[in-house]
Amino acid sequence: SRMLRLKFPELHSRLPSMWSRSYYVGSIGHVSEETVKPYIEIEIELDFACIYKYLLRPNTKQMKTLDFLLWQSRLVYNAAFEQRISIYQETGKGISYQNQWGYFRDLLNGPDTLGKLNASSIQQLLRRLDKAFSAFFRRIKSGERPGFPRFKGHNRFKSMEYTYGD
Repeated sequence: SRMLRLKFPELHSRLPSMWSRSYYVGSIGHVSEETVKPYIEIEIELDFACIYKYLLRPNTKQMKTLDFLLWQSRLVYNAAFEQRISIYQETGKGISYQNQWGYFRDLLNGPDTLGKLNASSIQQLLRRLDKAFSAFFRRIKSGERPGFPRFKGHNRFKSMEYTYGD
């Protein structure tokens, strides 16, 4: 709200308040405290990160650009996924997010290999993949049905993340 008001001063007179900090309180029903506690701990670790979801109504040119960015994001995700599998097959050990970021950071700084993707969006993709593998190994450890992470086709990859200011 503050950044929008600084950029567009005319909003201040029209909109006295765009949004405010609020809290949500709800019942957890028949779910045990042990089930809910990890979710609360994650929120505390993230310092109650705010996430905003916007409905975009792009014109044709903007739609093509967004589709292109989504296509590039999917290619990077699948390349990172393939890298994890091949390194495990070759060495018998996995690769961490930090090691993958080092590899893709070097690609990003190279001559136009990752197109219009910026560093924060690539980091988010690598974290997304790391989270999928962490969940897979957690499910194996707890004896649940694991479900190995998958390559993402165009119908299974519908979002990307950007950090404000990049």
